[in-house]
Amino acid sequence: MLPDYHIHSTYSCDARDSMTAICSQAIALGLQEIGFSEHLDLHPLDDTRGYFKPEAYWAELEACREACGPQLSIRAGLELSEPHDHAAELQPLLAAHPWDYMLGSLHWVDDMSVFDPQYFRVGPHEAYGGYFDGLLELVRHADFDILAHFDIAKRYGFDAFGAFDPAAQEERIRAVLDELARRGRALEINSGTLRRTVGETSPGEVIVRWFREQGGQLVCFGSDAHDAVHVGFGQQQVIRMLRLTGFETYTIYERRQPRLLPLPDLED
Repeated sequence: MLPDYHIHSTYSCDARDSMTAICSQAIALGLQEIGFSEHLDLHPLDDTRGYFKPEAYWAELEACREACGPQLSIRAGLELSEPHDHAAELQPLLAAHPWDYMLGSLHWVDDMSVFDPQYFRVGPHEAYGGYFDGLLELVRHADFDILAHFDIAKRYGFDAFGAFDPAAQEERIRAVLDELARRGRALEINSGTLRRTVGETSPGEVIVRWFREQGGQLVCFGSDAHDAVHVGFGQQQVIRMLRLTGFETYTIYERRQPRLLPLPDLED
């Protein structure tokens, strides 16, 4: 099974289960590797700013590593929101601990959250265009390893405009993918949006195929689980899509160094 690198425990403000519960579920599912990537929200208008407590996170993560032993590799990560805008603030934290990977996320465009329905009042071209312009700035300038939920704006954009058509933003999207490939960063295939009304991964098959066409080689899986029951969700669908789009490997991280491994076979 693929490692699940996008999992939130109670060290994230919106998650419900402890690291211990999540590790138990991962072992029960047969996962051999997971990563905890707690929210680190730094936007001045984000009401969860300051929630993450790194020392407590590391203490519990090390306790889980000791308890799970060889049954489960547990990687240490963070989900950094708008890391290109907060580099100076992030640097001491990133230097203080032996992190395995960093997810880069765009949740805010200027002073509007893409999870706020008001963001989409401007219309689809402006809303999605502003999002992908911001994503390009993140990919160009941020310190991160894996780009999380590439087109997450479609989650609430679906309620405003219906299904997202990447062709309408192809030029902007390809520019982001090209920069991602050029910098040797990984694209996350996030299955969390499979559980939402939008009903497809983030990104979907078209964008994953474009990433391959732009020279992208590194891909990771993330369930975006906020409770134990969703750990590993949608793996088989993601593996199938990766194979259809030309990928034969996935990427694991240790101490922020990537390594490619063959994609697992699909279950019957």
